[in-house]
Amino acid sequence: MQFQSYTVNPQPIWNKIVTLFRQISTILATFVTGLMTYMFSNVEGVMCPSAKTKQARGGNTMIKLTHKLVVVTILVGLVLIMAPTAALAAIGDLLGTVSLPGGGDCSVGGTFDGTYYITPMATIAGGCKSSTLGIYRPPAGGNGSATLVSTKSVVDGGSNPVNISAITWDSSRSRLWGAYANKVWLIDTGDPTVNSNALATFAFNPNVGGYALIDGLAWDRNDDTLYHSPDIDLNVYQFSLGTGGNPPLGTLMNTVAPQNAAGTADGLVSGVAIGSDNTLYIGRDGAGEIRRINKTTGVFISQFTTTYGRVEDLTCDPVTYAPKEVILAKDAYNNFYEAFEVEGLTCPLPPPPNGYTIGGGTVFPVDKMGLLVPLAWMSIVAGIIVVLGSSLLAWTRSRVTQK
Repeated sequence: MQFQSYTVNPQPIWNKIVTLFRQISTILATFVTGLMTYMFSNVEGVMCPSAKTKQARGGNTMIKLTHKLVVVTILVGLVLIMAPTAALAAIGDLLGTVSLPGGGDCSVGGTFDGTYYITPMATIAGGCKSSTLGIYRPPAGGNGSATLVSTKSVVDGGSNPVNISAITWDSSRSRLWGAYANKVWLIDTGDPTVNSNALATFAFNPNVGGYALIDGLAWDRNDDTLYHSPDIDLNVYQFSLGTGGNPPLGTLMNTVAPQNAAGTADGLVSGVAIGSDNTLYIGRDGAGEIRRINKTTGVFISQFTTTYGRVEDLTCDPVTYAPKEVILAKDAYNNFYEAFEVEGLTCPLPPPPNGYTIGGGTVFPVDKMGLLVPLAWMSIVAGIIVVLGSSLLAWTRSRVTQK
């Protein structure tokens, strides 16, 4: 590994401005929708002539028009509410840079469990692996300095230290998978807020060769398999975890050789993250590059982004920058990670029990489409009620005028 230094690129206040714009524009959209609904539902006085026969015809016309306005108003409301999210989507954009105080000067692994960012606290002197994990709380808004919540000493059943270089969170087991030197472990970190031991249970030996340092590890919830790659390897290796219809634990199921746009397998694999639609995100060591490839064949799909730091392990975060989802790219030497916007519905973590929040702070609960749940949908429901109510009123008045 060639040692390099990078300066953390602090994000300007633009990210906060964009978040504020999204909130304000969504609220204004719901207000406009409600106002338009109210105006449309009160035009019958203009449309109904004074003559009795024309009043009857006017009432029927009003009913038909109102029925059409039900559909038009709902569609306009949905477009207005969803427009801010769609307009600001920019896949590959850098949304934040987060420093990890005390994280070590050669930590290549990192993962996110839905609340905390976890990384081995490794050093160059220690060979970039460690038996100590740091558990960090990301800053509100996802830019700035994370807070070290606790440290965990990784040990086996005999209380012997277990070195780890790459980790990935498995939300189905609520455990970490960890790897180093031809060994894969399943790690129980216990209470993340308490300094304590983390019990590592040996899982299997990959036996794929390459460097002892592992810097690409990703659990795939789609088929409960593990993607594994040694430092600057030519390949990513998919292993069975022995569940469902998969072969026994530790069986090599596929070898993926990531290709560039020209169709050449050019290696340098460092970070690995699971994408949507049968894809992988691959970090390329020393190249500052993350690309998207076919998960089965390795065929190049797209260039995702370019990192500022030396890209190592990758992980997904659908929470900190919600409603946006991001890939977090760990820098090797300078204790930080970068967050890049990724396609929606990419990240495998389940939503928090109380809904997502914008920018990591408690603002409004929002759903995966970026809608402010109570405000947006209550506005549309209220609009429908008003329109249907005015339709009933117009029908009643037309019946009265016919008599």
